[in-house]
Amino acid sequence: MGFDMTRLPLEWERYINAPADADTVHQCRLRCALMFRDQREALRELCVSIRPKRIGCLGAGCLNDIPIETFLRIGSEVYLVDWIPRISEEGFRSDVIQREGASSYCFIRELQPAPERFCGNFSPAALGQDRVCNRFLLEEGPRPRCANYSRSAEPHFLEADVTLGRATAFARRVERWVGFSKTPAQAFRKAIDELSRCSTVNEKIAIPPDSLDLVTSSMVVSQFDHEPYTFFSKLLALQFGSRLLAEEERLLPLMERLRSGLFRIQVEGHIREIYRLVEKRRGRVFFSVELFCSSSNRDEFFLVQEIHQAMDMIGKYFHFDFHLISPDQSLRMIETHSGTSIVQSYVLRPKEKMAQSSAPVRSKTQ
Repeated sequence: MGFDMTRLPLEWERYINAPADADTVHQCRLRCALMFRDQREALRELCVSIRPKRIGCLGAGCLNDIPIETFLRIGSEVYLVDWIPRISEEGFRSDVIQREGASSYCFIRELQPAPERFCGNFSPAALGQDRVCNRFLLEEGPRPRCANYSRSAEPHFLEADVTLGRATAFARRVERWVGFSKTPAQAFRKAIDELSRCSTVNEKIAIPPDSLDLVTSSMVVSQFDHEPYTFFSKLLALQFGSRLLAEEERLLPLMERLRSGLFRIQVEGHIREIYRLVEKRRGRVFFSVELFCSSSNRDEFFLVQEIHQAMDMIGKYFHFDFHLISPDQSLRMIETHSGTSIVQSYVLRPKEKMAQSSAPVRSKTQ
């Protein structure tokens, strides 16, 4: 009968609910500082150039690649969206206090005309108090933070799945039945069957349509299938143990079908959601894709298999704008725990009247 799913030690909600405490966020920021430095600078320059009124950061995480201070200083209203609870709030709190030489300052104090919109505990500084508010209290730790920071009206922190809910829908569905599969192959086939149902899921982020001038996607495209597929793999390991490893070679075609299908439905959902947010407002999108990758024990680079599929989906909804990002900022090499990636970022513009793109193309002989 399989194991009792009510006693399953692994659930999607717990799996995706990563630690979001100050130390975890700080360590993540340290590890990723060099990796995302160029992307932060490219976004900073893009934002200063187009001066968007409203920005949505999808997959914002702990703000590794997001120059939040720049966004707020130019007066943008910012939405930070991630499915990990509190991760973006902790990332923002880590950015509030900036170090300048031997002293620190709170950039919220300099956000005029209403700093209280960004910290619920803000109080105008007393005379002689330099660049912090009257309630500033330095919190001990590896990075300067204010112990009295309190979340306020802005930025907007949203907990949501940026794939139109498709990653979450898949994970929750396989969680319910994978324990009752009799063989690994049967579990894979059921999971593949779920893809068609998950492809119709349409859970929009709580941001009005056509309301954003700039969307940043922090989801490097080749990684879209990673979390739900890894979660599914862990469920299989709980159910079948060493049997799964023994049958791995025979299961490879099913594995590839599932990963490819998961990638397709998630990327399509993500791109469609971005298009919904910027279409009629003619907003811009900052989007990143992984072109090549290498493993840590090889010198060769390999073309990422999903790149063509991803670029086709992007091209269906967007034009590429090569005037707003310089080539030296667009292409960069990133060192990861598993090797090296070559990542390219693009600025996109939404196409008009998407309905026309599905109309049949007439040949010249018609």
